[in-house]
Amino acid sequence: MAAVQQSELEEDNGQGKNDWSIPLCFVQGYHSENVTRCVYPPRCQLKWRIREKIRTVSIGLAMCMNIGVDPPDVFRPSPCARDECWTNPFSLNTNSALETITDSLQKQYEQWQARARFKVCLDPTLEDVKKCVSSLRRHAKDERVLFHYNGHGVPRPTRNGEVWVFNKHYTQYIPLSLYDLQDWLSTPALMVWECNNAGICVEEYEQFAKQHDDDMRMRMIHDLSGAPPMAYSRTIQLGACGADETLPLHSSLPADLFTACLTTPIRAAILYWKKQSFQGVPNAENFSYELVPGRISDRRTPLGELNWIFTAVTDTIAWNVLDRETFQSLFRQDQLVASLFRNFLLACRVMPVFGCHPVSRPQLPLDVGNHWMWRAWDIALDGIIRQISDSKQDGPLPYEPSSFFADHLKSFEVWLKNGWDTERLPEHLPIVLQVLLSAAHRVPALKLLVSFLDLGPHAVLMSLQVGILPYVSKLLHSPAKELRSMLVFVWAKIISVDPSVRNELVKDNGFPYFIDALTDYASPEAAKQSDYLAQAAFVLATLVQDYPVEPCVCSGSCNCAPLNQIPLNHRQETCCNAGLTTVLLNLLAAESATLRRWCLLCLGRMWRGNVRTRAKGMSVHAHLKLFPLVTDPSPEVRTALVFALRCFLSEEEECVGESSGGDDCSHESFRGIVIDQAIGSALSQLVHDGCHLVRMELCTALERLVTIFKKEFSMAVNQVRCEQHNIGNIHSSVNFSALNRTTPSSSPLAAPPYSSSGTPGIVTAAHSPFDFSAAAVASAAATTATASSTLNTTSSCPVVRSSSSTEEEDEWVRVSYDVSGTHTDSDDPRSPGGPSYQPPPSSPNLTQFRGAKFLSTFPEAAVVLSRQAGLTLEFPPAVCRSLAFNTDRSTGKTGSCPVMAPIGDGLTTPEKNLEDLTSHMQSPGETPASTAMLSTFASNCASMWRAILLLDEDPHPEVQQMGRQVRQLVQGPIEPPTREKRAVSLTMSLPSSPARPTRHLPGLAAHVHDALNQVPPSQHGRSKHGSAHRDLTATRSNDSLSSVESISRLFSFSRGGSTAAVSTVPEELNGPALSRSSTALSHAQRAQTAPSTPAHRHSNVASTGNDSSILQSTICEDEFGDDDVMISNLTSGFDNWSTAQFSLPALEREKELDRDGQCFLERHWRFEQNKAVRRQCLRNKSKYGDKLHLDDQQFLCRGNEVPTAMRFHPYQSELVVSDKCGITVFDLEKGDTRHVVHNRCSREGKIVTLDYINAHEKALLLTGSSDGCIRLWRNYATPHQEELVTAWRALNELLPMSGGVTSGLVVDWEQESGVLFASGYSKVIRVWDTQREQIIQDIPTCANSCITSISSDIAGRSLLIAGCGDGTVRLYDRRLSAQNSLVHMLKEHAGWVVKVFLEQAAGLGNIITASTAGDVLYWDPRFTKSVKSINTLATISCMDVHPNYPVFAVGSKSRCIKIYSITSGERISTIQHHEGFIGQRIQPVTTLGFHPYKALLGAGFSDSLVSVYRDLK
Repeated sequence: MAAVQQSELEEDNGQGKNDWSIPLCFVQGYHSENVTRCVYPPRCQLKWRIREKIRTVSIGLAMCMNIGVDPPDVFRPSPCARDECWTNPFSLNTNSALETITDSLQKQYEQWQARARFKVCLDPTLEDVKKCVSSLRRHAKDERVLFHYNGHGVPRPTRNGEVWVFNKHYTQYIPLSLYDLQDWLSTPALMVWECNNAGICVEEYEQFAKQHDDDMRMRMIHDLSGAPPMAYSRTIQLGACGADETLPLHSSLPADLFTACLTTPIRAAILYWKKQSFQGVPNAENFSYELVPGRISDRRTPLGELNWIFTAVTDTIAWNVLDRETFQSLFRQDQLVASLFRNFLLACRVMPVFGCHPVSRPQLPLDVGNHWMWRAWDIALDGIIRQISDSKQDGPLPYEPSSFFADHLKSFEVWLKNGWDTERLPEHLPIVLQVLLSAAHRVPALKLLVSFLDLGPHAVLMSLQVGILPYVSKLLHSPAKELRSMLVFVWAKIISVDPSVRNELVKDNGFPYFIDALTDYASPEAAKQSDYLAQAAFVLATLVQDYPVEPCVCSGSCNCAPLNQIPLNHRQETCCNAGLTTVLLNLLAAESATLRRWCLLCLGRMWRGNVRTRAKGMSVHAHLKLFPLVTDPSPEVRTALVFALRCFLSEEEECVGESSGGDDCSHESFRGIVIDQAIGSALSQLVHDGCHLVRMELCTALERLVTIFKKEFSMAVNQVRCEQHNIGNIHSSVNFSALNRTTPSSSPLAAPPYSSSGTPGIVTAAHSPFDFSAAAVASAAATTATASSTLNTTSSCPVVRSSSSTEEEDEWVRVSYDVSGTHTDSDDPRSPGGPSYQPPPSSPNLTQFRGAKFLSTFPEAAVVLSRQAGLTLEFPPAVCRSLAFNTDRSTGKTGSCPVMAPIGDGLTTPEKNLEDLTSHMQSPGETPASTAMLSTFASNCASMWRAILLLDEDPHPEVQQMGRQVRQLVQGPIEPPTREKRAVSLTMSLPSSPARPTRHLPGLAAHVHDALNQVPPSQHGRSKHGSAHRDLTATRSNDSLSSVESISRLFSFSRGGSTAAVSTVPEELNGPALSRSSTALSHAQRAQTAPSTPAHRHSNVASTGNDSSILQSTICEDEFGDDDVMISNLTSGFDNWSTAQFSLPALEREKELDRDGQCFLERHWRFEQNKAVRRQCLRNKSKYGDKLHLDDQQFLCRGNEVPTAMRFHPYQSELVVSDKCGITVFDLEKGDTRHVVHNRCSREGKIVTLDYINAHEKALLLTGSSDGCIRLWRNYATPHQEELVTAWRALNELLPMSGGVTSGLVVDWEQESGVLFASGYSKVIRVWDTQREQIIQDIPTCANSCITSISSDIAGRSLLIAGCGDGTVRLYDRRLSAQNSLVHMLKEHAGWVVKVFLEQAAGLGNIITASTAGDVLYWDPRFTKSVKSINTLATISCMDVHPNYPVFAVGSKSRCIKIYSITSGERISTIQHHEGFIGQRIQPVTTLGFHPYKALLGAGFSDSLVSVYRDLK
């Protein structure tokens, strides 16, 4: 950190450091959001869907006109309005006039609803109306019926709710009650009242509707049938005028002006235009509708364009004046209703000019006729009419489309750039959607729509409410490739807000559009636009995802619709059959991390819960193509990889079917088993990943693997217990210097080895699938023989060998024995009979593994399937030779290995007997192939179990919680042992051969082993609720107790000796009685596995003291029973969180770079403040130089514990001090404590290092503890608001030193490169890339002691300085290979090196080091001897160098602090007392720290005091 700040000053040079170029670390979305609590989709927001789709299927026309006879209450002057449906009835024959008018009205309605069923009543009677309406309702059923009433020939409606019809002889007017009409018509209905005083009809009909609804509710109270009530009040009504108004009678107007506006709006609008007397159009009074050429349905003609503009204008008016629910119900529910209400808006504009005010239910605002969009309509209409008029005068001219849409697109663009607001509606949005239908304006409209949708979920919801879905659905069938990227973005935004729209994609067959987009990845245009490819993958991933249908939390009037309409398996198989699997696998090599992530998520979702899609993935070896991504540089890609591989695992139902007696003898079933094993082996490497998100997802995958391999995991627990004991003995006996000859991954808990390919432990299939030829088997055996050839022994604790592992690496994880069972080194204390010997667990039984039937029947085919699955088998050398070659004893010639020959879809028996291989069989049914397979399975499960143990101790609390749940699936809940749950331990000595230890157990031990093996598997199981265990215990308690008592009496336990006295064996122990007692004691053994220390947490074997020579083997059953039912319910939330991210603005980075934006201004102000601090430092440095006394005490405060480390914030008045388990934040200006943060260290760990991440921006606090864990904190200085950003284990294992003294965790941070160096008492210096959150390099220390201090070269980024506990200073070159990285070793210090400092100033590069012996040395990295030496104190405990001033300070346990000049080496000042009246003597100094830019020195003392000193100048 100090080196970074000094480098900043040098580059600053008084002109200001460019803080904008310094990268920010740990600022990804998952660092600031709670991924596990992400809820998707947000159901409360989905209010855009219409609650119910209702169509108008029947139309009734009641024409009460009585042409030639005026009603008694209406006076018609002469001349007056006579035209009906633009037809003068008096110009036709009286008998045919009514029919002609009715036919015209029917044709006008057919323009808006061509498929409607019409019923016509001409001057009807009461019975005619009843028959007509009843017939319409029967035909419409639950759909809407439109009833058009023309009452121009009858009296006005009455206040009693009556309209008029005729009697049979047309001699009287008969009242028709609206209540009766409502009964006949029922609901839903649409009423059009074309008559005088139409408002009366609307009001009375509404009143009767409320009365009907009340009657229906009362009827429902007494009716228990459960039939839903009909809502009469939802009837839509349109009236020509108010309750006290009459229709206009002007002779230039049609008599049915209201109907003309509803059914022929363009013609009515032109008529209204003529009445306005627009200037500039010649012969405007002679212009008529018939002069407009074209068709309404053709938008390229003037008439079609007028209709298109009119639709856009009326939709925009409705969008701006209506609430969302009313807009959707009237303008998006039914095509006929939407058309009539658009035209009704025109009537609201036209008719008030003539003294009529149309009414409607639901009621519209009064100002809809005066909206500003009508002026835009007038301008567009005037321009088109003028162009038509000019064409008539000057001859035919080419028609030029109106500029209406281009102008409004420009207005929308201006609004997006300058005036967008989340609370304000986008006024032009309906026009943008209308433009999507035009090829000429489609591209600019889509660009604007993309910008609008990127504003956030509220913009997407507005677009859905206005009706974007039908438009973009049609565009999916467009072949234009220039639209592809924009359409994919639009669909990605829509589907991220509401995934239910995927149903439209499947129904309309629109998903191939996105598969085609991914297929075009090879094209240069697509390769440049990787973002839209990731969006296409996201759309397809959501298409194959299933979301739970939750109860709606909205009010009863919400428009939420069910999300799942099309079955998930249908969607998965549809996409899989379209070739999506191959397309996605090919895209995994793309450069875009987002694209790779969504390809993996899409693959995982397509495989999840679907056997057919997984089978297709197996056929193309999908998992082998996913394995290389284990080392992907993107943490989110690695998390998605774990998710995809988890979904590729077998389902629980398949495992339950096999374990319950299902057919596991097919090669497909066994291939699934070995693929699961290979996936588990690959995933276990990610336990060392630095990203907590990866480890959380890994917990979910391990939970699935535990469910699949229940029995195998139960044996792996005992195997790892044995390993941990032997590893503990290795740590105490092995020479530490020899460990540095191995690679960084040689530790059993270390990170996986790094191979040149970046894919550890993966074997790529060299043969085609289902190749069971002799060459295939020989190749498999030869491949596995390579892994075993370096071992002349058979491992008792087998592990999966990676392609890059070496013999030295296995020293950490194996206790090797030769084939005969004797250890190769007889002097090793771990050899049989030695003081530290721990025998391996008994060999696994073939019947205890899944796929045992196939393995015992077709062992060679199993080998081939394992190789093709990418699983490396462990063959003993002799077995490898037997499998690879078959020697003919009669001729002495070498032939091929017997193999399985494929016939059709099945497998035959071997071609010849395997007599040559029977010598290696351990028991009936076992072969060398099965032995190697069982060893490999056991090794994989042991490796996965070790990963689970590490996750159970993870520093991140969420990962630790999930890991603990997975561990409890194997071991059960950890609870302290009680007297009732006490295990029986057998103490005995064993012979020297560990190959089959149970065969050599003397006396009682052999009988115990035989008795345990005789127990049927079903007796070891438990039912789902533990009933089987209770029944077994209850029925056999007497036998169990007698067995336990007999064992207790016969065995004498001696803690001081190594041999147990064994008496004669009672006869009752020769049977199965003792085995039954183990079932009753199973929970007791689980209770004894309570955690203690990380190294031996799950071991019930003492590893130190005199007990090291005693074997305490507990009688225990399998951790799982056969009848256990395990429920996989762990989830990391990464899947839903990734989906929710797409709904957020994607162009946020552009907003951050906007120089007028708030974000940019805030960062600019902060960076200017940083620049001012650095400039002040330069001025003070040039003024004072090394003349800083730093003996004036500015600050003194007492902490909670003894300080262990401290750090000044570079740019704020803040000091952070750590102690054993917490962090204290001090305010230097106020002189008090701001906040105390608990670091959540383990019991064995304490905070030993502090640093700031992103100090130039919003700082994060890094804490390193002695257990090797690093934690990052946000808001650490604000009480009760501190947040853990991330945490990981920087070093997997810190080895203990002799005497218990260790440096703990030592780190060095480079902000500019984002690199973190970590070491301690470890054989490596681990280099972490915090952008990737993974290890990028392990540098062997080549030291016999711990690393105590690290300093790196920021300028060249190649030199690394490390101080060691043996007094040496080592220089490493990071550019060289790991074996040659050590370039210098400086050996002049006489004690523990407490500090190394590398000067970063230009042209210097000197090294300053200090040791506990009090000597401070100056080094030139070009030479191996120091250039200067300063003796400070007899002993020093801590030392620090100011990164910008030429001074350093040393502190001692002798209660003294001295400050020296780096330039002259002279002592500047000495601090021995605190300031004050008494002047108390300071206590031993535990830590020192300089401020990076100010002349401040901080010190911590053993009495928990913290002091800050300054220079009085």
